[in-house]
Amino acid sequence: FFSEKIIFLPHQYQVQNNELRISETTPTKNDLGLPEDYFVYCAINNTYKISPNMFDIWMRLLGKVEKSVLWLLDNNPSSKQNLINEAKSRGIEKDRLVFSKRTTHENYLAQFKHADVYLDTFVYNAGATASNALLMGVPVITKIGKSYTARMASSLLRSIDLSELITTSPEDYEKLAFELSTNPEKLKKIKNKLAVNRIKKPLFNTEMFTLYFEKGLEQIYDNYIKGKDPQNIYVNEN
Repeated sequence: FFSEKIIFLPHQYQVQNNELRISETTPTKNDLGLPEDYFVYCAINNTYKISPNMFDIWMRLLGKVEKSVLWLLDNNPSSKQNLINEAKSRGIEKDRLVFSKRTTHENYLAQFKHADVYLDTFVYNAGATASNALLMGVPVITKIGKSYTARMASSLLRSIDLSELITTSPEDYEKLAFELSTNPEKLKKIKNKLAVNRIKKPLFNTEMFTLYFEKGLEQIYDNYIKGKDPQNIYVNEN
C-alpha cells in the first residue's frame, strides 16, 4: 500500500546507534516518583498513540495487579489530566499513574532500568522508544497489526529473537502482560534472554545494518544504470 518502492532488509526495519551514551548516574525510583516495591508497567511514549481500548487494557492490568503502577510520559498538562480523568472513570486512582518528565537522552535511557515491562501501543507502535527499552533490558510486549506503524515493534523483537513477546490479539496481549507481572521466574528468563540476545542478535549491530543498507543502494543504482523502472529491492542475508 505504498506509492514508493521499498528496500526490504533482512532483519529489522530500523537502524540502531550502538554507541548511544547512557548516564552513569541513574535516578532513584523515589526521584522519578515510582514506588519502591511496585511492579512498573512502562508506556513512556507520545500520548496521542493511546486509544480508549488500549487504555482499557492498561487499567484492567492495574486493577488485577494490586501493587503496580503505569509509567507514562508527561507530554502536556491537558493530556496528563485527561489520562488521570480516564483512569478514575475506570476505577483507578491517580496515584497509580506516574508521569515522566522530559530529560536528556542519556538520563532517559538510564531511567528505563526501573521499568519491569514495556507496554506497546497498537495502531501506532513504539519505534525508537521500543528499541531504547530493549537496549536497556526491558521486555517489550506488542500486538502485531496490519500497517507499517502497527508492526514496528514486532520487527525489532524478531530481530532480537524475542518473538514470544509478539501477540496477535488484544486478549493475548493482556494475558501476556498479566502473566509477566505475576510470574517473576518467567519474566526473569525473558530478561536473561534479552541480555544475551542484545549482544548476539542483529538488532543492535549497526555495522551489519549499514552493510545491508548499502547493498540495497547498490541494487537501486544498478537497476538505474540498466535503464529499468524503479522496483522493490530485496536484500538477501548472505
